[in-house]
Amino acid sequence: RQYQSPGGPGDDTTPPGQYPPKQALPGKQASSGPNGCAIAAIIVGGLLVLALIGLFFAGRSVFDEVIDGLENEGFTFTAGDEINWDQVNVGDCVNFVDAFESGDDTTFVSTLERVQCIESHDAEVYALRDLAGGTWPGFESVYSDGDDICYEAFAPYVGIDYIDSLYFYEVYTPSPESWDDGDRTVACTLIDLDGPLDKPLRDSRE
Repeated sequence: RQYQSPGGPGDDTTPPGQYPPKQALPGKQASSGPNGCAIAAIIVGGLLVLALIGLFFAGRSVFDEVIDGLENEGFTFTAGDEINWDQVNVGDCVNFVDAFESGDDTTFVSTLERVQCIESHDAEVYALRDLAGGTWPGFESVYSDGDDICYEAFAPYVGIDYIDSLYFYEVYTPSPESWDDGDRTVACTLIDLDGPLDKPLRDSRE
């Protein structure tokens, strides 16, 4: 999948990797509230938030409580797994392993590492939706549809409207290459511009 500011087509060159990459797109621009200026700065400046560094969440009792809560919701994971986009599940917390930048400010992401949500991680997957099939509809159509999906899915997952949230989202859509291989899935991820995530954000109301 590839990441770039809206308004231009993705690179047609397939980067190295075992699975076709997806394109990563910034979330919907907000006109007011805590997120508005920061998102505008991302789009104007081309800021890419893919590599985050963080701290581990301390406390064994908190660890057990979080894990028990996830297991009660039916969430399972194997920490340290390297996965492709077709193996991602809603609720997964991931680090971006393979990211390849092209010459037009497009970044492709093909491989992720699935980790426990109380560990430092780049993003949390909060929605997966399939686009309609057919021929490649073009960058603008894919971006628009993916952005609408992620914006609408934000509040039901986090428990608070996007405009009021501390967090941002990114839209991962099929690239032209992965589309040709049958990929139709939009993946929506939660991120924090101030640093890494270190806890699950489902129903966090933050």
